[in-house]
Amino acid sequence: MNKVISANFNAATREFADLRRYAQRIEDLLQCEEQERQTERNTLSEEQASIDDLFADPFPQVFYASVVIADCTLLEQHIDGIADTLKRAAHLRLNLDDLRGSLIERFRKYSADVLQLDFDLSEDDWVEMLGLYQLRNSLVHSGGRVDDRRELRDFATAHKITIEQDRVQLHQADT
Repeated sequence: MNKVISANFNAATREFADLRRYAQRIEDLLQCEEQERQTERNTLSEEQASIDDLFADPFPQVFYASVVIADCTLLEQHIDGIADTLKRAAHLRLNLDDLRGSLIERFRKYSADVLQLDFDLSEDDWVEMLGLYQLRNSLVHSGGRVDDRRELRDFATAHKITIEQDRVQLHQADT
């Protein structure tokens, strides 16, 4: 069982690193595109330039959101894999999905209360994972709207994530 968990950890580490490299490549392309846009913008009249700014490419926000969502998807896959492996090894009938709460809350309950495992994660680590998932849910289900979600606002503040007009505005450093 330790080999399976170790292999899962190694795969997760590799996959997150691969995602970071991919995101950096796309960011480099986005920066080149923006430099070209700025060069072209310099040839426009002031009125044309202000109109051009209105129609600037919204792709970076979509891309940055996709990186956060992809990170959560990878984490979700590995949490599910770990829980399933441990369930089979312990010959349990109770599934992770049989519990209530968010994925992170269910995994925490399942690993601690059902499997009696300690992943050596602090309360702050669990809060961090919950905050990341709240950010992901906001991006997926409401286009980054924050509304009155205090935990999401706290997470955004702690990570210096910009909130404009009650919506999360992601930048490269946020991914």
